Amino acid sequence: MMSATLEAVQGDAVLTTPVLVGRQGEPGKNAPIVELEFIDGLETFEDATTLLPNWDESMINHGVWLVDDKDNPTKSLVHIWDGIKWHRPSRSPTTGLGP
Repeated sequence: MMSATLEAVQGDAVLTTPVLVGRQGEPGKNAPIVELEFIDGLETFEDATTLLPNWDESMINHGVWLVDDKDNPTKSLVHIWDGIKWHRPSRSPTTGLGP
């Protein structure tokens, strides 16, 4: 049997449903914190590939903050170096998992 409660007032509504809770799983591993590097002259991802050629395994989990659209800074993303290649985290969980 399933039950739900819906409450609506004018244009706003809230739907409440029961949630199943299982036993707690094994503890996971926290994601490492990205150490951001702020580098003069770095504006595009192409700049990162040319201005940062010496990044190696010692720079794992370091990243750079790049603004994709200067007119709209909310389109900014952090690009993360994994020691071999750059990763650009997805913008939303619906597009898949991040690095």
